[in-house]
This record gives sequence, structure tokens and C-alpha cells, in this order.
Amino acid sequence: MRKLLILLTIILTTTPLAAQWRRAGLFGADVRALIADPAAPDTFYLGTSSGEVYVSRDGAKSWTNPRYGTPFPNYVVDNLVLDREGRLWAACWGLWGGGVIAVSEDGGKTWERRDAGLEDFSVRAIAFDSNDARFVVVGGLTGVYRSNDAGRTWSKISDQINVESLAVDPRSKDRIFVGTWRQGWRTDDGGKNWKHIAEGMVLDTDMFHITIDPSQPDNVWVATCGWVYNSQNGGDKWTRYRDGFNNRRIHDVDIDPCDKDVVYAGSVAGLYRSEDKGKSWYVMSDEGLVINSVVLHPQRPQRIVLGIEGDGVYISDDRGKSFRRSSDGLHNLRITTIAPDPFEKDRVYAAVVFGGAASGIYQSDDGAKTWTKTSRTALPEVLSFTVASEADAEVKFIAGTEKASSGATMPGSGPRPSPPASRSASTRSSASTASAPSPRPRKASSPPRTVAGTGTASAARKAAPSTSPSAPSTTTKPSSPSPRPASKSSMAPAGTPSPSRPRKAAPSPSATSTARSSSSSPACRA
Repeated sequence: MRKLLILLTIILTTTPLAAQWRRAGLFGADVRALIADPAAPDTFYLGTSSGEVYVSRDGAKSWTNPRYGTPFPNYVVDNLVLDREGRLWAACWGLWGGGVIAVSEDGGKTWERRDAGLEDFSVRAIAFDSNDARFVVVGGLTGVYRSNDAGRTWSKISDQINVESLAVDPRSKDRIFVGTWRQGWRTDDGGKNWKHIAEGMVLDTDMFHITIDPSQPDNVWVATCGWVYNSQNGGDKWTRYRDGFNNRRIHDVDIDPCDKDVVYAGSVAGLYRSEDKGKSWYVMSDEGLVINSVVLHPQRPQRIVLGIEGDGVYISDDRGKSFRRSSDGLHNLRITTIAPDPFEKDRVYAAVVFGGAASGIYQSDDGAKTWTKTSRTALPEVLSFTVASEADAEVKFIAGTEKASSGATMPGSGPRPSPPASRSASTRSSASTASAPSPRPRKASSPPRTVAGTGTASAARKAAPSTSPSAPSTTTKPSSPSPRPASKSSMAPAGTPSPSRPRKAAPSPSATSTARSSSSSPACRA
């Protein structure tokens, strides 16, 4: 069923057809990569599973698409990195195979491919020498490659398969760490020889992310499918830490740039913090959040920014005491169905799926400009949704889901006036029911509205004067439906190369060797 699911987005149209399109205000994204600029603490870059790249220049409060389109259609933007010279790099893997390595010198407006000879390489990780922007390494399903000229040419330095993560020691670009589906490897001579660094690790340890402490490079942390590991000697020996975790699958791990005793771990069920260098942990966020990226910045010591799978971005400005959703401008939600209210001219409903805490039924009362989540019950993924058209209907809403039936209560239930016309409903494998909001009769003067869906971000169509020509849509529809990218929170059998293997997002710039030089950024400035 999921294979047939087209990623829908909302378009609200009003007659006449010669009208103008605008973005609808239902925001969110399947975030696969999230980084901050080390030299500009309020600038962020974000990559999605639909090949989009977004930028924020106000501390992740709002987002824009600098290209006004999708730079990498049919690819998952799993890694974003800023090199020492401030260029933005993207490493993507294809839904149908292959990959893309590209660089942008204007903050994501335009891109240049730097993967000649590697077009069929499913790239899963990228890392830079923090002292030389020309030195870059990439890893993927079939090996590790190195470039000494900023990606113009590449040479293979390892046949290691199923590479998930990479890191370069800031002291020497000859020391490279490689994390795979089964433990890790390290070279100390630029790839001529490799050492299996697995002492203290469980055999089937999938290394999603490697974090090197820039102030003490022998202090290395890894996020794995089995909690977190730390090494104090550059990977020669590992210690596993798990006390306090309620789940074991960790996607990201970061060291607090202002307090080296504090470590954060982003898991498939919330954010965890340790205040004793990993010995004990406690959860500090909603456990419904599947966290792919944790971003910290020394110039914003109170701020924690999270990239959430299927949902969007969450921010804390008080070191994790509270979080707020901050996804305005992100148009990458998965919406399976939309339904206009037959009684209210500006009321429309939408079902968001595969969004974790963001999943559920949403309602707009102002023509799709703003939305409120109305479903209070945790529903299975809603595949269809219908509003009853009978005034005395006992069941006001019917939601077809992929699992067993669930009950829900919508606010403001009450009697309905007679509908203008009868509407039929159909559901999928099961149904959820809820009472309806109390409506007002539709005004005779209200223009009829039509609801449609596109393959990318939400949009709405607003009636224009009859003398005005129709404006082009800002939404680009893919040439063919794309399969849903594999969830990072899902499991896949170890040792089986596949483009849909769960992947880790780009490292946080505050604690990896791939970040830009922070010499111009005073550490831990409030």
C-alpha cells in the first residue's frame, strides 16, 4: 500500500480558473540533514528526503527554499556540510540507485555536480579536512573515495562496503574514521592501510554518526543502533554507555561546545542528555520525536535545534527545558487526503502521515492560510478522510487508516444545518470516527472551492480579478511518483547493500571535523 502512496500536498482552488496560486500554511518536512554555519550562528541549512534544500537566517525560526524548486529530485539529501571556505556541499543517494555530490557557492541557489566518475555511487557520508577545503572524502555502499581538488577528481582508498559515517581528524587529514553497518575502521596514512577499530564494540554495531571533539581529537563519540560508544584514544578501545536510555537506536551524538561533560544523543524516541560524560542519561523531549540531527553552536549556548524525521524542526532556547516546533516555510509534509467542509466556506481538513508527533488530522478555518491539529487521539496513519454531509449524521467524520479502528473527538461538536448536497464516502481498510465542529451554514455568496494535490509542497489558489491572467504555480510536480524513502528509525538486515538502507544525517558543525573554521566565532558567547 505504501508503495502506491503518492506524497500529496494541499492545493486549494477557487473559481474562476484564471486565479493565482499561493502556498498553503501547513508546514513540516522529513528532515534528513541539518547543520548550522559555524561563522554565522543563526544561519541553518536543511535537507529533505524529497531532494530539497532549505535555508534559515533567523535562527531556524523560518525557512525558505533558495532555489524555489527541488535541486535533487528523486534523491535523498542525507548530508549537508560547509567546507572551510564557506561552500555548501550536498551528498545524496538516489531512490532508484546512484548518488549525487554537489557544491553551491551561493547558499543553495545554484549547484555544481562534483562527482565525475561516481554517478552510480550510492553516497551515504561526506567529510572534509577542517584545514583544507580541497580535501574531501565520501563513503557509500561500495567503498570510500578521496579527492584532493574539491571533488573534481576522485580516487578509491578503501573497498569497505556499507559505509554509514565518516570523520577526518582535525590534526591530520591522513587519519580518517569510517563507520559501517558493522563497526568501524581507521587509517593513519591517508588510506594506504586500515585498522579495524572494534575493541569493546558489539559485532553488529551500525555506526550512524562519528563525532570528534575538536579540542581533544582523541575523544571520539559514535551513535549506533546499540546506544552510544566513546573512545578516549582515537578509537583503539570503546566504552558503551546506555544507562538511562529507554531505547537503543541513536542517530546523532554531540558534545556540548560549552561544557565538555555534557553530551546529547538524538534517538528514535526523543533527545537524551548526559551531564557526566555519558555515564548516565535522561530523556528531555517528547519521546514521539524521531531525531536525525542535533545542532549546537558555541555562540548560542542555550539553544538546541533538532531535525525530526517526517515532522520538521524543533528548537529549545533554554538548554532543553522546553521545545517548540519551528517549521514555517518547510513544504515537505506527507499528506494523504484532504476534505473540504460542506458547511463552512473556508474550512478544510488534511491528514498528515509518517510525521511522528506531527501526524494526525489538521483543520484550517481561513482557506488554508493557518492550520490547527484537531485530532487529540494518537491515530494510525490516515489514508482517507470524509466529512459527513447529513445534518443528523451520528458519525461526523470517517477516517480510513492502515490499522485497526480508533475513536477520536473533535472540538465543538454539535448539530448541523441541512447540507447543500449529499456526499458519499469511502474508507480504506479500517475507520476512525469523530464528532464534528459546530458549523455555520455556507453563505450563498461564497465561491465554490476545489481541493487537489501535488507531488511537493503545499499551495493554495486564491481567486483573482477576472481581468488578471493566471499566475504560474510555484510548485513543481515530479515527472513520476517516487517511493517513500526508508525511515531512519526502521531496521534493515545487516550486510545487505540497498539504497533504502536507513541513514544518518550530516554532522553538527560544533563537534565534527567537517565544519568551517570557527576562529571568527568566539566560543560559548551568549
